[in-house]
Amino acid sequence: MNPSLYMRSEPAKRIEHLFVYFILLQPVLDISAYFDLLISDLFRLLAMGLGAVYIVLHPKAKKKKTLLYFIVLIVFIVLHLSINVWVKAPFHSQTELTYTIKTAFFPEMVIVYALVTLSFCRQRNEQTSILRFIPINIGFISAIMLLATLTDSGNRTYGALAKAGHSGWFFSGNELSAIMAMGFPIIVLSLLTVNSLAKKCIILPLVGIVIWSMLTIGTKVSFGAVLISLVTAVFASSINAMRNKKNRFDLTLVSLLFIITILVMPETPIGNNLNVLLIPHEDESTGEVEQDDVIKTKPQLLSGRRAFLEQLNEQYRRAPFIQKMFGMGYGGNFVDEPKLVEMDAIDLFFNFGLIGIIILLLPVLYIGYRIIANIIYTRLTAVDQPLLFTGLAVGLGFGTAFVAGHVVSAPAASIYLAALLSHLLVLSEKRQKST
Repeated sequence: MNPSLYMRSEPAKRIEHLFVYFILLQPVLDISAYFDLLISDLFRLLAMGLGAVYIVLHPKAKKKKTLLYFIVLIVFIVLHLSINVWVKAPFHSQTELTYTIKTAFFPEMVIVYALVTLSFCRQRNEQTSILRFIPINIGFISAIMLLATLTDSGNRTYGALAKAGHSGWFFSGNELSAIMAMGFPIIVLSLLTVNSLAKKCIILPLVGIVIWSMLTIGTKVSFGAVLISLVTAVFASSINAMRNKKNRFDLTLVSLLFIITILVMPETPIGNNLNVLLIPHEDESTGEVEQDDVIKTKPQLLSGRRAFLEQLNEQYRRAPFIQKMFGMGYGGNFVDEPKLVEMDAIDLFFNFGLIGIIILLLPVLYIGYRIIANIIYTRLTAVDQPLLFTGLAVGLGFGTAFVAGHVVSAPAASIYLAALLSHLLVLSEKRQKST
């Protein structure tokens, strides 16, 4: 690879640093949104504009591909909105435009952070600060969760009275769950990769607070991410312990974390919520509203998304061909009020059509192909802990998107997925070249 292709102008270098530090700003923007300060959307909209400028300033080797993609993306967005203005009734212009821009934020950030991360690593022969900033963000979020608990000021995760949990001073429990799910494997990676026992002792309390926070949110996504990450850590530590007896301490540490998590889970909000979901509630009624809520919670959880999916599928079947290709817009061709299935792949398909979902996910498909090709080239021999846990973070991000939503079309969460995906690309390329 010719290093001259990655020479950057001074403005481009400054923009790269801004995007790295923009990651560190995310929790502050999310808290501002909770307190109705309208700066989060403004900052993210400015980031999209700055990203476009950065791509223009980037070397020609990359500019042709990215500029062509953005031209196609912009043309699609214009056609998508124009078609639905003409076909869809009612058409809520502000809602449609906001949802479209928030969704387009993800593919742009995927490309921007891929270019930023590649430039940092090739020019300075080191990783960007992105992977160091994510644990800082997760620690900050957990501290806010703790403060909200102590002051009893946390935002309830669920409206259902029978379900427990809060999201601290963050607006959406689902988005927060996705962020924590992607960040937790990086926290575990930090614990495993530091060599000093003193540093491990410093990181360990942070890991404990993060686990507590994820169980306190009360969602299956955050709880599942804790279990999957700790099981992966036990597996990876077991392999390392067989190679080197000095690594047995790590195996003991993550095994204890897993056991303690399982033991305390029933006493946390997620334990309560799993009990409500899986076990018939036979306690005595403490109030008419609460008892009705308990009875209704389980069937609503099981049937809600299926009902929305059936409605959207019927709307799509009746939609004109042009909407099948370019999408029915936010919530489909609704009659009463727009609703999402809250499974990102399905929502993208119905809301943006067959052409739209391909265009929106094209950067992910391209980068995903390169990552898989690089790993296959090494015959899996170069899969070390950084590659494993970064891949796990990306996998949990996409898994959450496809199962629970609130990732691809939520800039607060999608920026983390974009940054982690770009970092995984760089790690895979480094392993491929070393092999």
